[in-house]
Amino acid sequence: MQLDHHIGRVLTALDELGLSEQTLVIYSTDHGDLCGAHGMVDKHYCGYDDILRVPLIMRWPGRIPAGMTCDRFVSHEIDLAKTVVEVGCGRSPETFVGRNLMDEIQTVLPERPDIFVQYGGTQQGRCDQRYLRTRRWKYVYCPVSEDELYDLENDPGELNNLINASDHQDVLHQLRQRMMAWMQQTGDQLTGPLWKWPDRILP
Repeated sequence: MQLDHHIGRVLTALDELGLSEQTLVIYSTDHGDLCGAHGMVDKHYCGYDDILRVPLIMRWPGRIPAGMTCDRFVSHEIDLAKTVVEVGCGRSPETFVGRNLMDEIQTVLPERPDIFVQYGGTQQGRCDQRYLRTRRWKYVYCPVSEDELYDLENDPGELNNLINASDHQDVLHQLRQRMMAWMQQTGDQLTGPLWKWPDRILP
């Protein structure tokens, strides 16, 4: 309630100052918390949707229709930066690899078929993981432990790890190859000379 109240103060001030139609307001969070899901609290060492899917609300009267929803994959880390810079400056540096969310809202760009997430461990110790999520599947690459594969269509709670299921090895192979290509393209540290790739993710 307190958060809603103070966001309301910001929006009301913009309205009163006549700045609403000149101002893009973006509301989001950093990450979720498990809050008991999967028998855990906090948010480390896993990539369940409980902590990866977070709120994203945008307001820009005259540019974004009130009540509009946009069901697309968004990468906060790279998309919000590109959006803010291009809305404020007209263009972004060529090194920016994200998407302008105003283009996503207007469906100017084709929908992403998947999205990737990097997790580099915590201050208590390294536990690198990489996540690849499509509309139906989530693949978790964990170099120091067992990989994970979830069928989100039939198991939205991500309770049944299918990594060793014989009838899903084809889709697993495809996801692993997609993951490896993305990691190499982005210069991921796990593809560097100091890291020996496990046989399971090699072609």
